[in-house]
Amino acid sequence: MLTLETSPLTLRPWLNSDRAPFAAINADAEVRQYYYPSLLAAEETDELIDEAAKQLAGKASASWPSNGKPMAR
Repeated sequence: MLTLETSPLTLRPWLNSDRAPFAAINADAEVRQYYYPSLLAAEETDELIDEAAKQLAGKASASWPSNGKPMAR
């Protein structure tokens, strides 16, 4: 699977270890206040990740997890 890397950022495929932290973000009312539906259950987050992974595997546009890197000063 493709990984895109620049000096400040890495875009990579979804990992199983992303599920719990992403579910926590999607269950946070402050983070999700401008999204519809507002809050997502862990199962709904898993569905989002599964769909994004499926789209990426099919070379479609999809959501990518990202890893930020420290910026050089």
